[in-house]
Amino acid sequence: MADMEVSLWRILILVCILAACAQQRTPTGGPRDTEAPRIVSAEPLPMSTYFDAQSIEIVFDEFVRLENVREQVLISPPLEDNPDIQLKGGRRLIIDLGDQELAENTTYTINLGSAVVDNNEGNVLESNVYLFSTGAVIDSLEMRGRILTAAYNRPCGDCLALIYPDVADSMILGGRPLYVARTDGEGNFYLSNLAMGDYQLMGLRDINGDLGIGETEPIAFTDSTLRPLERDTIGYTLRLSRAFQDDPALNSADWGLDGSYLELTFRGTDSIPEFAGSAHDRLSFIQSFTQQGDSLRLWFAPPVIAEDELIISYAQLQDTLSPGRVTERAEQSVLMVATLDDEQSPAELQFSSPIARLDTNGIELTRDSISEPFQIQAEFPALAISLSADWSIGNYTLTLDPGTVEDIYGASNDTLVTVLRLPSPESFGILRLDIDLPYNGDFVCQLLDKNDQVIRSVSFDDDGTWEVEYLNPDSYTLRVYEDTNGDDSWTPASFVDRRQPEPVFMLSEAIVIRANWEVEQEVKVDFRP
Repeated sequence: MADMEVSLWRILILVCILAACAQQRTPTGGPRDTEAPRIVSAEPLPMSTYFDAQSIEIVFDEFVRLENVREQVLISPPLEDNPDIQLKGGRRLIIDLGDQELAENTTYTINLGSAVVDNNEGNVLESNVYLFSTGAVIDSLEMRGRILTAAYNRPCGDCLALIYPDVADSMILGGRPLYVARTDGEGNFYLSNLAMGDYQLMGLRDINGDLGIGETEPIAFTDSTLRPLERDTIGYTLRLSRAFQDDPALNSADWGLDGSYLELTFRGTDSIPEFAGSAHDRLSFIQSFTQQGDSLRLWFAPPVIAEDELIISYAQLQDTLSPGRVTERAEQSVLMVATLDDEQSPAELQFSSPIARLDTNGIELTRDSISEPFQIQAEFPALAISLSADWSIGNYTLTLDPGTVEDIYGASNDTLVTVLRLPSPESFGILRLDIDLPYNGDFVCQLLDKNDQVIRSVSFDDDGTWEVEYLNPDSYTLRVYEDTNGDDSWTPASFVDRRQPEPVFMLSEAIVIRANWEVEQEVKVDFRP
């Protein structure tokens, strides 16, 4: 019996061992592959002269794959037809140039970018530039620099640096560049293997991907022609902006279903258009969303009918609009939203439709159930009115009795009650800036939020101090630009006039505001990038 028990134990141990041997486990593998693919051969050889081949074959030391070839591969000078780029056998890259004619005595660079990666870990090919010349020598001059967005002096990653011959500006528009390079994430570019000559250097955000400058694309340019160097140690800074004046046009026109309003957007205009026609006879109020008057809402009272026409005249152009079918305007009461920012500013009362009449006897402002005196400022018709009072910390109740306001359609309000809250100054922060300007002139200083929206703004013509109160706790950015044309707004470049964008300075570090804190900071404005 004892011998039988020992035999059973031996069998069980043997089964367990066999089961362990048969169990499937994920292999641990060796160390992670961090080596990039390497080129072991190429035909024709890199740096070849008198190049006349129709295809290039590059062989790698391991299996690779292609990623985003169209976006990554950049050939300079650009070819008329994009080559066919394919992998064969997993290790052979074929660049088929076809039978297109290459320029004589020209050095070409094929920059593969990060299009070639190894098959396992995605390590990017490092030696990614292939050179050849159709002439006897490989050109070796260079230009380097940086492209920044002109409005905020931020790096323009994935933009293009373009070199054109010294020709008329009209030849550059729509023409193909002689050389091209793509910027890195910091906006840096490097144009290599250039021939001697006088060139125009341009920057481009290539929205349509055609390697050419279009009038709707942001560009940058230098003030004069440039010559490449054997070694460019200084570099050029290009500031990118919209540089062409849009042709005036009516972008959109959207009628309200009941004919009570019309929303219009324009391009290439700097003033509110003129209106005529039968619909104009019903026009009661013009609401402009921008200072330039390129975004409008027209309010009609009574609403237009299907047969009405509105004639719009702008920039020596004219459009005629008709609403077509309209529905009857539904009965609706007037609504209101009221805001109060700080104790030094009036409250703003915004209404859902233009107000034609207001009875101040129907307005009551109370604090702790005690009536407070107030003053109303408005020119009717109006979508917003200002209500001033001797504000102090705490909550106010604003009540409008029924019928206190009447809009341009004869509709009035029901009882409207809203609470205006004025936090204590300790809830805000104060910013005090000592601004040192580089020279006398017209400058605009702007405090921006995280979305580049202007929170506060002030103009300076000399060094000075700017104190900004009632700032919500948050992180802000300071922007200063020189208002060279005195229009109180930042002006981009004009390629036609060869005028650079107005210079901009951005404070490099964020300004952090905390509740009940005063932040003092010295700012030395320097427009050099």
